[in-house]
This record gives sequence, C-alpha cells and structure tokens, in this order.
Amino acid sequence: MSITASLLVEKVKLAGVVGAGGAGFPTHIKYQGQADHVIINGAECEPLLWADKEIMRLRAAQVISALRSVMEAKGAKQGVIVIKRKHQDIVDTMQKACSRFQVNLELIDDYYPAGDEHVLIHEVTGEPLPAGVIPAHRKIIVNNVETMLNVNNALQGEPVTEKWVTVTGAVARPSTFIVPLGTPIKLLIDAAGGVTETGYTVISGGPMMGSIINPESPVTKIIKGILVFPSRLPVSVRCNTSLADILRLSKKFCVQCSYCTQMCPRYLLGHPLEPHRIMRAFAYSSDLTPAVFRLAHLCCECGVCSVIACPMGISPMHVNKWLKKELSQRGLRYEKGNDQGRPRADRGMRLISSKNVLRRLGIGGYDQYAGYRKFDNSKVQEVRLPLKQHVGNPAVPKVKTGDQVKKGDLIAEVVEGIGASLHASISGVVKVITSDMIVIRAEKHSAARGV
Repeated sequence: MSITASLLVEKVKLAGVVGAGGAGFPTHIKYQGQADHVIINGAECEPLLWADKEIMRLRAAQVISALRSVMEAKGAKQGVIVIKRKHQDIVDTMQKACSRFQVNLELIDDYYPAGDEHVLIHEVTGEPLPAGVIPAHRKIIVNNVETMLNVNNALQGEPVTEKWVTVTGAVARPSTFIVPLGTPIKLLIDAAGGVTETGYTVISGGPMMGSIINPESPVTKIIKGILVFPSRLPVSVRCNTSLADILRLSKKFCVQCSYCTQMCPRYLLGHPLEPHRIMRAFAYSSDLTPAVFRLAHLCCECGVCSVIACPMGISPMHVNKWLKKELSQRGLRYEKGNDQGRPRADRGMRLISSKNVLRRLGIGGYDQYAGYRKFDNSKVQEVRLPLKQHVGNPAVPKVKTGDQVKKGDLIAEVVEGIGASLHASISGVVKVITSDMIVIRAEKHSAARGV
C-alpha cells in the first residue's frame, strides 16, 4: 500500500507498536527521522528462540510488505532482511517473498550476538557505527521481525494485542504460541505440556540476556521467550545469583587477564569499550569519578564477557549494567569523540558460535525445534496489562473500572513524552485499574487462535 511518512508514524503510534525483540522502544519514534536503509533483524541470535523464525516461515509476505511500505514512506534506497544461513527452510521461504517485493536478503553465519544492532549494521553496510551513535544518526532503521509484522498490522488498522512467544527448555512440548497480551506465563508453560523437572527456574527472554520471572507474571509486548531449566544448570545459577553477590565477587576476583575485552563484540567492532579496565577501576575506586566508567554506556549487555570470556566466573556485563544505571541517575554519559574506529583485525577469529554459548550455559541438550502450536484462548479468563511495556513514560488509562471493552479497544495512551498506547487484548470487563496495570476479565471465552 502507498503511504506517506506522516501517515506511517500516525498509524504505528495509534497501534502501540514497540520493539518486540526485548527493548520495547516505541517504533513510531524510530520512524520520525529520515532513512536510507531499512533493516529487518531476522538473526534471532539468542539460542533456543524460534518466534521470529516461525513468523518468517508463516507470515513472510506480511513482513516483507511492511518493509516495502516503510521504505516507500521514508524514501529509503535499500531494504534488507538478515537471516542466519543455517536455517535453510526459512531462507528459501524469505527468498521467494523477497523476490516478489524486490528487497534484499543478507545471509550471515551462526555466531553470537549477530542480532546486536551495531553488529547487524556492520554485516549489512560493511561499516560499523561509531561508538555511542544510534542507527538513526546514520539514517538507518532497524526493526526485528515481529515488530515489522506488527507494523504491517498497524497499516491495516490493527493494534498490538497479541505476542509470539517461544516456550522451551524443560517442558514436554517446546512450542511457539500466539497469545493475548497479559496472559499469565504459567498458561503458556501448561500449553507446552508442563515442566518436566522438579526443581526449575523460569527465565524471560533468551538464555544469555534473559532474567528470572515469576510464572504468575503476564506476557508483555517485549517477552520473546519463556525458558524453563533445571535449577542446577549454569544458566539457572547465573540468573539466580544476586546483584550484590555479583558486584562483591567482581571486586575480589578479577585477575586482569583482559579476555573480556578481547572477546567483547563492541570492542571487536572498534569501540573503545574495554571491560577489563572498567573492572580494574571498579575494584579499587570508592566512587564513580573515574572517566573509564562512562565506557560502560557502550556495553550492549550480550553477556559474552561473563559466560564465554571470564575464567573466574565473574560478570563484567552486570558491573556495566549497574554502572549505566548509577551514572544515568547522575546525568553522566559517554562523551562521543570524532574517532569512528575500525573493526579489529582479528575480529573474524573471535566470533562466538551459538553452539559454544549453549555448551557454556549447560543447555546444549535443549537445542531443539520449538515450532508454532495453536494456543487455546479460552483458557485465558483474565489478562493483566502493565501500563509500561515500553521505553519511556507509562500509558495513562482511558477506561474506568466496570467499563465493557472489546479486543482492540484503546485502554491507555501516553499523554506526553516517549511512550506507547495500550489496547485490550481480549473482550470483557475492566475489573481493576492500579497505578501500573489494567486488569480485564473475559466475559466469554474466545476460540483457539490459528495461523
């Protein structure tokens, strides 16, 4: 469909589209600037996740159609979708769709974190983004696959009301489901056949960048995976270690081997991020004054330094994450210089295979297909919809307790600043409104959702 830049922004904003890959940045904000390149991130670099691959397998035409619409609206010269070449069936499906819509397919090797924005842009353009520079500053838009599917729906007038989620690990039937936003996570685990272990940990996201989540928690716009692992495995132990313990151990046991720096994906792209220098300052400084701490803002939190590089089992990534929060509260940011930086000469030899990531986390045995399976929406009797499922300000409720709503109705919107609107994911009655959530109770059960 033909669409102007302003209409694209308006429709995407009205639909409440945010980055579905985990960050949750409002997509209409990304679309406000100019763009020469539009890139779809189909790498899905976190091991074990299948949601984006299943979307490409089942909804290829819609994804590529949205890409073409964004390119047209923004006047972009190039549209590219990036996929790992090992997924040959997905590659074949997308090649057919790309040939119809005249966009390019970029095949990349199976390494982690291939889906990092800076890494992805280097793969497509051959040039790395300078440290501290976001894609928009180089007229580049990057969206993941599900985000682009939601953009396609937004252009048809359909708001974001559902989520593609992979449920895998220690479950009977690893699967990818389409579920209403706000669905309790435990219902997805049940739909995957239930847990096959007695002592287990539930992780939201991927095994490298995910975090522990309560199974009673609701599905949000940014959840891509629900992973269930035995609590004894390294991936679970890592997630269960408290931040206080991580920071304490980091101060005591760093041996300054510099492996964290040598294997850091951002360092290998030529950025001045050197985790071992941050760790040295962290061990001996009593405050946040050392300038080296500001380099923590360049960390993409991929976890390579912690899981793969460090021989002592400590986590420079968590130190960087903590530093970013503390520095931001003080208004201290990384100050960009003029040096663009170049990829390190040995970068190609230091890329980390996904198989190696799985081995280090102790979850190689769970590397299995988790394909699409129909989810029974009649099981969802109530949804809990957080007002902040995105970067920025929480949405403000537009409904009152007792209101009847239909699926797709606007129930909350952002009044000012960055944010995203929220829509009813099921038809029913608004039962509860709190400062951070709207609860809707289904009046009658819906039929199972199919592809």
